[in-house]
Amino acid sequence: MRVVHVVRRRDPRFFSLETVFGNIRGGWPGGDAPVVWELPRPGVSPWNVLSLWWRARRQPSDTVFHITGDVLYAAFALPRRRTTLTVHDCVFLRQRSGFRRWLILKLTLAWPVRRCPRITAISEKTKREVTALTGYDPARVVVIPNPVSPLIRTVARAFDAGCPRLLFLGITPNKNLPRAVEALQGLDVHLTVIGQPVEADRLLLSESGIPHDIVHGLSAAEVAGQYEACDIVLFPSLYEGFGLPIIEGFQAGRPVVTSDLPPMSEVAGDAACLVDPEDVAGIRAGVLRIIGDAGYRAELVRRGLERAASHQQAAIAVAYAAFCRDILQASR
Repeated sequence: MRVVHVVRRRDPRFFSLETVFGNIRGGWPGGDAPVVWELPRPGVSPWNVLSLWWRARRQPSDTVFHITGDVLYAAFALPRRRTTLTVHDCVFLRQRSGFRRWLILKLTLAWPVRRCPRITAISEKTKREVTALTGYDPARVVVIPNPVSPLIRTVARAFDAGCPRLLFLGITPNKNLPRAVEALQGLDVHLTVIGQPVEADRLLLSESGIPHDIVHGLSAAEVAGQYEACDIVLFPSLYEGFGLPIIEGFQAGRPVVTSDLPPMSEVAGDAACLVDPEDVAGIRAGVLRIIGDAGYRAELVRRGLERAASHQQAAIAVAYAAFCRDILQASR
């Protein structure tokens, strides 16, 4: 079996999908990892479809094509019986309406998934969204969670209850940075934000009085270093397809505050402090509980490490390899 990972055109601003599937290829069983086909142009492009069709038609019959996300329309160029795709989230539909929303839904999700015999989703919540939006048979959707990066190590750190360092990952509106900043005002904490906030959020941080750092353009190893350097991972997101920083925080051995919403609550289980992400007082109370209750903090870390064990690189790669093997066998 030969597996081809079809990936979007590289963009230095967005790299989460590349990181996830790079980790999957790194743990691929048998050493015969998928090859990567990067689309020649960004976004939705007819040229991408034509060039991919021309390239795919010359591949051997034991090739399985796996669209790794974001460019699901690439399915139009690939053989139906040997093509699959992974849906990460449906956030691209949240800020659109009317005919434009209908067209984007059809071109970039509904019609592509219907061309595939089976697909994967990264969480039960994403699976529910996809099947509700497209009418695709839920029995044909396999949930395979994201793997934690092998670069993130479990490193013991003495918790700084006097001025803990909080790590906040992401700056898109769904990450909920303004409420997090409001919740932390007046507390003796240090906040590190990974990403490039818009000017309004930079101003909010500056006026909040919270000691903070803003870092961006980090390598995967540098992101791992940020987990090691923090005391708490703060991830009160309003919307996710999975919520990888939760598992990454667990792997690092850090207590996590995250949203009591799926999929965050599904990913975290009882291993994180779950809060209402729209309730500033609730976010603040969650942070204060972790700071003030050493026993609770230690129990969250213990449970988090147990939960991270099921998201290791090799186990997730084996699941994807088995899934692709099933696709190939069914095509015959």
